[in-house]
Amino acid sequence: MKLPCQVSFQLNVDIQTIPCLGSPKAFLLLLTCAGPSTVAGMAAAKGWTSSIVPGILTSTLGYAIGSFLGIGMGHTFFKSA
Repeated sequence: MKLPCQVSFQLNVDIQTIPCLGSPKAFLLLLTCAGPSTVAGMAAAKGWTSSIVPGILTSTLGYAIGSFLGIGMGHTFFKSA
């Protein structure tokens, strides 16, 4: 039951944040993709060729930041246990 709540929360935050930043709706669709290969496939299928490389780089950076934070949090929490 957690996954639908997490996805709906993320999509809600994205829908509210993107217009405030002045980004196009296409950027919202690419933000909600899973990873670099999905972003590249979706951008290519929609004909957004100028968004393929930035999408791949952004999603790879997101994986790197998420991994770093996850390892740091795990180290912090399990160190005290």
